[in-house]
Amino acid sequence: SLSYSIAFPMICQDFTSSLNRICPEEYDILISETHGLANSFLDKMAEKTIDQIDTYCNEYILMAKDLLPVKAAAIFSEKEQEYKKKIEDSEKPDQDEKSDKNDQEDREAKKKRRKTMVNRATVRKNLFESKI
Repeated sequence: SLSYSIAFPMICQDFTSSLNRICPEEYDILISETHGLANSFLDKMAEKTIDQIDTYCNEYILMAKDLLPVKAAAIFSEKEQEYKKKIEDSEKPDQDEKSDKNDQEDREAKKKRRKTMVNRATVRKNLFESKI
């Protein structure tokens, strides 16, 4: 579609070939009108291009800001808290199936098998600081 966008000014360029040599007074009027139409078309095309590039640059800047370590650390910390909550919820005993003693033994066995992290409620501000 880009090749068709410049077709109108090229057609305007060919308007001079349709002039009759018997009427030379039409030549100046036709040239000035087609020149004005082609220029206005190209100006409008340039304005739309500038708007599109501006929109693209603004979106790029917003996406770059979203990838900053400060925001990434907050998202990472939030997901980490969700994961911890999910693990804690899965460790809750089911009273119908097991007795309290078996539940406690299972929880202790799970804690021995996996390394537990210290529960922290603070949100990380920097991904590179490691206090895990």
